[in-house]
Amino acid sequence: MTGRKNMNNNRFSIKDTINLTLIYFFGLQLVIPVGVGLVVGLLTIVFARPDLAENLVLLNFLVFTLGTALVVYYTRNKLKVEWIKFNASLIGNVTKVLRNYVFSMIAMIAINMLFLYVFKLDQPAANQAGIEEMLSSMPLMMMIVTVIYAPVLEEIVFRGGLYLGLKEKTGEKSATLISALVFGAIHVLPHLNMSNLPLELLFLIPYTCLGYFMVKSVRDTKSLMGGILFHFINNLLATLTVLL
Repeated sequence: MTGRKNMNNNRFSIKDTINLTLIYFFGLQLVIPVGVGLVVGLLTIVFARPDLAENLVLLNFLVFTLGTALVVYYTRNKLKVEWIKFNASLIGNVTKVLRNYVFSMIAMIAINMLFLYVFKLDQPAANQAGIEEMLSSMPLMMMIVTVIYAPVLEEIVFRGGLYLGLKEKTGEKSATLISALVFGAIHVLPHLNMSNLPLELLFLIPYTCLGYFMVKSVRDTKSLMGGILFHFINNLLATLTVLL
């Protein structure tokens, strides 16, 4: 009885939605980058290494390291419960995630064909182009960010906070839509001013589609670990494709 009560207490709630949203959009996008910038700037002066402050990959790596550590610590008890639920039917849950990944790739192919033949759009999203550029300069650090940090950090925030934390208040469909759309938006909107593509907003479609399949993986496995595994597989294969 006590174990079941503890599991119920460690579900994502609307309070977690608010806190995780603040951590991501205020902490990760503002406070942590400023703090990292100040520390790296100080090290630049002390060690006479101006290249440190100019190394965007290093700065990105440090920001994601701190951001991921923060959300993992905040949700540590919930993550234990999510792992217990996922591990209870490990093979079946992994199979469900792999099936969702295959369906998502079919959807991506269809979307890419639409972009190419209808909109004559054959360039990657600005977000993807930026990642590919940083991967080519410092592959190890960027692999850690894209393959480990991003799946954990973004799934805790967008599937834990904005899906699991919201669905009891807003309903399943609304929570799914919010989680997928916000996930798509954070990968597209910040890069609009850096893109030369007038149709950059169209990339909301594939990123939101991926967000939907991540939600589906959480729903199918009844665990946040389903979304994390899906995200890990997607980013790992995408990263290896760029590097190889």
